[in-house]
Amino acid sequence: MIRRDKLFSFVEYLRQMYKKMTVEEIKTKKKSGDLKSAGEMIGITESNAYVALNRIGSKHHENIVNVLTKIIEMRELLANQQKTM
Repeated sequence: MIRRDKLFSFVEYLRQMYKKMTVEEIKTKKKSGDLKSAGEMIGITESNAYVALNRIGSKHHENIVNVLTKIIEMRELLANQQKTM
């Protein structure tokens, strides 16, 4: 049986997973290597990933924002799990 507080925690986690970060949030939270990893995931170079992040109307902007959001959220989730151990 799932405890009620765990269920609400999971529901909140899912809400956060489907919420996109703004470009400004991504810029403040990204770390060295994130743009390179995100670029590789969608098939562009690191410099093109940087440009796509900053140009809102660009072809890859939506993809790079989605991928960077996932990378940052996963890193934060792993850091939080490590703190609780």
